[in-house]
Amino acid sequence: MLTEWYDDPRLTAEQSDDVTELLDQLAGTVIYSRQHMLAEPHVVQPGDTLESIAKPYNISWQLLAKINGLSDPRQIRPGDRMKVVQGPFEALVDVRKFRLTLVVQGMYAGRFPIGTGRENSTPMGSFEVLKKVVNPSWPSPRGEIPHGDPANPLGGRWIDLGGGIGIHGTNDPASIGKSLSEGCVRLAPRDIEDVYDILTEGSRVTIVGGSLPSVVDRAGPSGPPMR
Repeated sequence: MLTEWYDDPRLTAEQSDDVTELLDQLAGTVIYSRQHMLAEPHVVQPGDTLESIAKPYNISWQLLAKINGLSDPRQIRPGDRMKVVQGPFEALVDVRKFRLTLVVQGMYAGRFPIGTGRENSTPMGSFEVLKKVVNPSWPSPRGEIPHGDPANPLGGRWIDLGGGIGIHGTNDPASIGKSLSEGCVRLAPRDIEDVYDILTEGSRVTIVGGSLPSVVDRAGPSGPPMR
């Protein structure tokens, strides 16, 4: 019920802050804690793995491990009761407010500050997560730049939305909250790890809040990632 009031223009700034603070607390408990509040626990069966358990719920095994406090995926045993959440999660990117909001089952599921494209170069519209890459290299105009190179702007994670557009980390945390990229959405290093684990291939990402330049058309479906 409280999700309906998130970012509602009828609220005063103080009321909006109060609602968001409450939603942050609720999401932390309802979704990301080990309390079973959205679904009955999954009872581990012989032969179960985190991947096989996560798949029918449309969540990643990494998220499943996190919300169950598992540091080692091999720790599960038959008879264990595991917290599960029915996904997939979705993301709403507001370029004007420099904010990415997560939603699951129509409910608020967290928010993260972002960086966006300069001169309204982040395209508006509905996208789908096509693939995810850990420690991505960057195919720059000067050639492939590996992860870890100071000239690679993509950070530790790349979430591909197609057409050279994606959600990624950054080697410049000071760019968060600013429009400095070539069109992509940037998150701080710790935040991109969380969002990477939460969104799955097929998750919907909606980008709103600005004009609609033809960045996707310019990059082309097989173009290199922007930054």
